[in-house]
Amino acid sequence: MFSEIALEAVKRWNIDASQVHHDTTSVSVWGDYAHSSGGPFEINHGNSQDKRPDLIQFVMSQLCVEKDIPIETKIYSGNEDDKTISKGILRRISSSMADYGRDGREFIYIGDCSMVTEANLTFMGGRDKPKVRFISRMPATFNLVNALITEAVSQNRWTDIGQLGEENQEDRASYRSYEKEMSIGTNRYRVAVIHSDFYDRRKQKSLDRKIQKDLIPWCLAPITCNL
Repeated sequence: MFSEIALEAVKRWNIDASQVHHDTTSVSVWGDYAHSSGGPFEINHGNSQDKRPDLIQFVMSQLCVEKDIPIETKIYSGNEDDKTISKGILRRISSSMADYGRDGREFIYIGDCSMVTEANLTFMGGRDKPKVRFISRMPATFNLVNALITEAVSQNRWTDIGQLGEENQEDRASYRSYEKEMSIGTNRYRVAVIHSDFYDRRKQKSLDRKIQKDLIPWCLAPITCNL
């Protein structure tokens, strides 16, 4: 029913489905859910994203277009991991988006780093023959991550992107990128290091606090005792 309503809404209001965002969240619950065992999903303990490992939970997965309009929702057991969920999404997203008149070349799938595994990369294909076009953050489990960051800093050949964020947002961050093509397995991909001056400012404030703390004369430093 939800899928039928979402499809009708996208068609009626001409909603842009060229970019599809996927994310998951855990939902903690209280009480006794003994009868959830054996159902389509189980309410149990898992990786709590709201920092409540003492509570049982279920996991909600959503596909959204135009930033925050949901077009697909699926519930998983509380202990289902994001990599397994991402694998399932990738296996059916092409057929799901076909209902919205989009084939694999007519939409971009945007997900978190849990989707970036060697198996999923092979399934989605490289730049030459992409089966599913995607954008994601590469997890640090790939050795080329640190190597590429080191190369970007040493080469210092950045491309300015400019400020990003809402127009009325104060103190918007400025971004720049370092890009190249790299081989992962048998395919080639476009990879980029993105630098934000927001983190520069935040780290600078942290360093300034540490410097000021070290400059305090030892005789003026606060002490405590039990005399």
